[in-house]
Amino acid sequence: SIAMKWPNDVLHDDRKLAGLLCERVSKADLIGVGMNVNLQRRDVPLALRRQITSLAQIAARAIDLTDALIVLSRHMHAAMARRGDRLFAETLARYDRHHALIDRKVSVIEAGSDRLISGRCAGLDSAGRLLLRDGRQTHTILAGQVRMH
Repeated sequence: SIAMKWPNDVLHDDRKLAGLLCERVSKADLIGVGMNVNLQRRDVPLALRRQITSLAQIAARAIDLTDALIVLSRHMHAAMARRGDRLFAETLARYDRHHALIDRKVSVIEAGSDRLISGRCAGLDSAGRLLLRDGRQTHTILAGQVRMH
């Protein structure tokens, strides 16, 4: 199954398949996608084999790079063309339905402060920030490095 891992990873069965880089430049939203397409398990360092995957591993066959780019581009274009049709809250709710961290125990090294925050993921707030509950309080995380337990 495909899931999103906040803030920018795409997972297949808890293994990283792709990463997204989003930024705004001169009032234009840019999205970069890095995807493991034909990466073979034997070419991955042993320490990473349980953490990453590729389209070829999932499909059990080599994937034509041009075909992969065309399919990805079509889906991204369709999603972005419909962007104005959805409220941001609806987009966040859809994200949470595919959010790999929901109700899982995670730790985050918060960007800027390097503070380690651990808790159970409660999803995203109305601004897209990660919510972690540690029993006593709810932490709102704007940016950071996430580790699943």
